[in-house]
Amino acid sequence: MKELVSILEEELSLFDTLIELMTVEGEVVGSLDVERIDDHLRKKTELIERIRALDARREEILSREGCSGKSLREIARQWGDDELSRIAREFREKIERVTELNRINSLLIEKSLLYVSSSFRFLRDLGVNPKARVSVEA
Repeated sequence: MKELVSILEEELSLFDTLIELMTVEGEVVGSLDVERIDDHLRKKTELIERIRALDARREEILSREGCSGKSLREIARQWGDDELSRIAREFREKIERVTELNRINSLLIEKSLLYVSSSFRFLRDLGVNPKARVSVEA
């Protein structure tokens, strides 16, 4: 139980960092600074990998306890654990915030791509042949 709570607390902390990164993501993308965008994407990717590793450890613990496939809320109720209930609420809140930021950032990225595309078209229409290296990753 103690190990599970420790992992969950660490995950919550990483989610806070992810929320911070996602909060500035619109500004980073809007800057159209390739190096800044690459650096931001690298940090975000590393963070997500750390979250996935903790998720795997959490699943191992839950599997050992016979709780594989159950939500934290269900486990908290089953074990009658107030601390797990609090953590489950925090996870739900953080996931909702990440989902909202992801929606907003997706719109900002789409807008930035439209701006870049229209700028290239404008330059081509003027007879300028800009060299581009554009990469869109999912």
